[in-house]
Amino acid sequence: RYIYNASLNVCEETCGAFDPTVSPLMKMWGFVDKGGGTPSAQQIDSLLSFVGIGKTELKEEYIIKEDNRTAFDFSAIAKGFACDEIGRMLKRNDVQNYLVEIGGEIALSGVNNMGRVWRISVDKPIESSGMPMHENALIVEMNSGGIATSGNYRNFNIVDGRKVVHTMNPKTGYPEENNLLSATIIADNCMLADAYATACMVMGAKQSKEFLEKRSDIGGFLIYSSDADTLSMWSNNKFNEYVK
Repeated sequence: RYIYNASLNVCEETCGAFDPTVSPLMKMWGFVDKGGGTPSAQQIDSLLSFVGIGKTELKEEYIIKEDNRTAFDFSAIAKGFACDEIGRMLKRNDVQNYLVEIGGEIALSGVNNMGRVWRISVDKPIESSGMPMHENALIVEMNSGGIATSGNYRNFNIVDGRKVVHTMNPKTGYPEENNLLSATIIADNCMLADAYATACMVMGAKQSKEFLEKRSDIGGFLIYSSDADTLSMWSNNKFNEYVK
């Protein structure tokens, strides 16, 4: 219920950019079972007819679907939720200082073992000979909440000889290719940071900027390509409060 309602809210706020019912599309494009080629436009259109969290509703403890073929993939929000849950468990056991990381999503509280505020490095989205490299873009300092980064530079498939990114556009049914290389979000909890970061990757740099400029409750940091050889960086006012 908690994850479903959060997903529905983020979907509405991002005009459908975040939608956990992309599971059939992820499977068709080979991100669940490896292999296969590029699906046809007809195949994609057939799946889009039952993709959309708006075609479902929550009644008591049950998710009701208009079409039984609708399927959920909460992977773009579940890792953040898991980080938060571990953090809540630690606090129930009187642990006030912690950092929980799962797959790049982070929930944290308090200070590190040296008594200093947690310092998080955000990587630049760069590769060398096809391998990801760790190069710091900036450092943020936090003592509560969650931070998550989403990007396509480390998660992709090769389909019919070309690189296919894992960010799925729920509106088109195609992997979303735009000039946004990574999106880092800071929020009150890691679950929301995770979901908003994914939504930004679908929206692209321009639309993400417009979205984040209106938000005073979440911080956003975008790295995007201005041209083939230039990386540009942008952050909203909320995010800048954490940069040291």
